[in-house]
Amino acid sequence: MNFDNSDQPSAPSAGLTLFNSEDQSDLIFIVTVDPNGSEEKWRFPAHSFIIQQSSPLFHQLITRIDQHITHENGKPIVNIQCQPEIFYMLMSFIYLKEVDINAIPDSLALLKLSTKFMLIELSQLCLSYIKTNITEDNILHVIEALHKSSADSIKSKSNGVNSVNNNNNNINIIDVNNVQNGPENDDNTDGNHFSSWYEKEINSLLHQCFTLIDEKAEKILKSDGILRLDQRLMKQILSRDTLNISSELDVFQCIDRWSVYQCQKNGQKLSTDNKLNVVNDLLYLVRYLLMNEEEFMRGPFVSDLLPDYDREILRIAITQRSDIVLPEYLRSARLDRPRKYVKPIQIVAPQQRQFIGDDIIPTIRRDSNNNNNNFTDPSSKTHQQLVVARKKGPFKKILNGLGDVMICVIQLLD
Repeated sequence: MNFDNSDQPSAPSAGLTLFNSEDQSDLIFIVTVDPNGSEEKWRFPAHSFIIQQSSPLFHQLITRIDQHITHENGKPIVNIQCQPEIFYMLMSFIYLKEVDINAIPDSLALLKLSTKFMLIELSQLCLSYIKTNITEDNILHVIEALHKSSADSIKSKSNGVNSVNNNNNNINIIDVNNVQNGPENDDNTDGNHFSSWYEKEINSLLHQCFTLIDEKAEKILKSDGILRLDQRLMKQILSRDTLNISSELDVFQCIDRWSVYQCQKNGQKLSTDNKLNVVNDLLYLVRYLLMNEEEFMRGPFVSDLLPDYDREILRIAITQRSDIVLPEYLRSARLDRPRKYVKPIQIVAPQQRQFIGDDIIPTIRRDSNNNNNNFTDPSSKTHQQLVVARKKGPFKKILNGLGDVMICVIQLLD
């Protein structure tokens, strides 16, 4: 899907002319997945007067270069750690104001990179693509990527651009690999506003993800994709009261398969102890008391996951349906709490209908006073101005035309 955000200028813009050009280039980006590995390194010639206008962080980068680096020994070199193909897409948007997104993995990687550098409009395009193209087949990949991206931003402690240094060949190098999503400095208004906007958008996307997981729960719990999730995400999914499943046996079998996969991933023997260690408290997210006797005996009872005591006392509670008193740790797990899937109500916003008559026709234009170096909330009034235009309807046009004809006839008669 090609997103074109340009205003179609009458003459070629500087970005269009200088994209992937050495002409007037005063900055070099070296991009690789692993700076210390053997992966190929891509080289991107760049132009500081274009780059610094794209986002507050790039503006900070160019300022840092101007303050600490002289150009006597060659162009400054900036190291970026990411997929080079994704950085190419980011540079394409900065220079050309357009980007071609055709896959969920690319959109997720580009979203991570665009938020890292606080490119608000590009982040919007990525989010729009993801929201439009989420399906039951890629939903787990989406939610895993969002979870990992959030965890990485928490672990990152650096703020802004790393220190400038020179290597043995006296080539100026800046490393921005550890820049985080939004500065921690409270005085940085742009960073705080961007972080607030991004958090709101991600929460909206996660809500959409979990709603789809609820609806397609039976298929998702039986998929191989769920085996790759970490324990935190598994807990978030399996603890939901709104999963659309016909039997709790699906939940138990999912946990059993997940425990085997995680042991294999960790290089561990498939023993009961190892499986229990990776499962931990996930085991008690199954609502065992909602199972019938056949389901329990076919699943949890013959499995090696449940401890002997739990297996026997739950068997008695399910098969005899007696008033047996469960231990506190089982009662607190709410093993009899029913799950109830409620199909979400689709609220359709009224569409803007453009009539040919006298209806108001809204169009959107950019705020010409907006500074590209500052973050602007796309929902704010200063970001978009509503221009109202009125057009004459066909009926009035006909009347006006008839009036003109009558005037001509009268003039001829005179």
